[in-house]
Order: sequence, then C-alpha cells, then structure tokens
Amino acid sequence: EREEFSLEALMKVIEGRKIDKKEGSYTTYLFEKGIDKILKKVGEECTEVIIAGKADDKKETIYEIADLAYHVMVMMIEMGITLDDVTAELARLDKDLKKANVDKEFFEKKLNNPGFVSKAPAAVVEQQKEQLGKVLEKIKMIEESIADLQKMK
Repeated sequence: EREEFSLEALMKVIEGRKIDKKEGSYTTYLFEKGIDKILKKVGEECTEVIIAGKADDKKETIYEIADLAYHVMVMMIEMGITLDDVTAELARLDKDLKKANVDKEFFEKKLNNPGFVSKAPAAVVEQQKEQLGKVLEKIKMIEESIADLQKMK
C-alpha cells in the first residue's frame, strides 16, 4: 500500500532511486548523469516557473513549482542535503529575523525621539539612520530567504 504523499515520502522515493537504480526511471537517469545534469534541470525548471508566473497562469505556475521542487530534491539528495537541513536553516533565519526586528525597533525609537535627534551630533544621528537602513535591508533579505526556503518545506 502506498503511503500518503508528503515531501518526506518523496525524498525517500528519490533517495531510493539513487541507491537502488530502477531501470527506465527518470530519477535514476538524473543520478547516473550526475550533478551537472541535475543542476541544468534545476535551472531549466526555474526558468519555467518564471515564465508561468509572468504569464499569470496560476495552474501552470503551481505545476512548474512542483516540478522545480522535485528537481531541487534530486539535487538535495545528490548533495547530501536533507529536509531537516532546510528546516534548520529556516529556524536560523527566523531567529535572525526576530533579532533584526528588535534592532529595527531600537533604531526607530532612537530616531523618533526628538530629544536624541536634537541633542546628538548630526554625525551620530546620521550613523543611526545608516544602521537602521542596514537593518531594514537585512530584514528584507532574511524575509526573501525564508520565503524561498518555505517553498521547499
């Protein structure tokens, strides 16, 4: 009996194709061709996701994202990366995001304090603004990374 679908179950099937090569299996073919072929397929699938998304075709975009996810999972198996590795990275990014948001609140509170702004030297105020800008940029990058990784979860 086949178990209910999950990413974990799919990873096991893909891993099985690497270990017990099944004649005529596309997954086995990818593993036999090696990392360069796998990476080429990941790149092609990325492009297809972009094309479908640009066409605003939700059904096709979902299909292409699923196809990309499959090829990324083949790459993960080839490289020895697990779903737990991806989950751990998401957890690390979430922790970094929480810290960056605390930093953001700190700088915003300082810069919104008229007493600080009026009494501190202009160079110090400018430095605080620059620090806030860096924190906002970091938050944006972390949020983008989390969004990308959650597509694999």
